[in-house]
Amino acid sequence: SSMKKEIEEKVRKHFQKKRSFQVVSVVFGFVALLLFLVSTQEPVSERFWINFPSFILMGVLGIIYVGMFGVSTTAISDPYEEDDEIDREVARIYQAKTEGLEPRLDLDQTDRLELEELERIRIKAEKD
Repeated sequence: SSMKKEIEEKVRKHFQKKRSFQVVSVVFGFVALLLFLVSTQEPVSERFWINFPSFILMGVLGIIYVGMFGVSTTAISDPYEEDDEIDREVARIYQAKTEGLEPRLDLDQTDRLELEELERIRIKAEKD
């Protein structure tokens, strides 16, 4: 059905946003760690200024997170709970669509990628 495909597309986009955020977080973390390691080799008086960009990176990361997901705690989730969370979210979105309401997506990118993977497995199993 077209409604289901539309919902799955929204979920996929949200999964992509979460994965992008995770990549940016890893890169920022690596840069911050590198700056910290460099600062340990410098005199104490210069360590603050070497680590100063790390504070800016943390602020930018926070802004990116709030811009993508709003104020929420769903960016970090237990992988074993993701399947249930995906099912609940898709059901909620589908119900909102059938009632004519605009759903609010709470799924993050990892959840959406997981949903895509589950859908591919389901389709493959139906073909076999």
